[in-house]
Amino acid sequence: MSSKHWLGDPMLDKIFKVVIQVAGELYVTKNRMRALEAYVLEKESITQEELEKMLAENGSRKDIERERDNFIESILSPIAED
Repeated sequence: MSSKHWLGDPMLDKIFKVVIQVAGELYVTKNRMRALEAYVLEKESITQEELEKMLAENGSRKDIERERDNFIESILSPIAED
């Protein structure tokens, strides 16, 4: 492995990788939010029951927690690299 680091320090390089990971995830989230907003605008409203149904269809609490843990692991993976 080269002793040269892009930002001059290996930890700064890792932090920069984390920032890039978060930026990528944010981009995906923004696109999905844009699609959801377009849907709501087209429909003109959404009821609480519809929202609850949509959330329930997205998975159980265990599924959500597993996805959260995978997301955090993915985002922080550059820091954990040797």
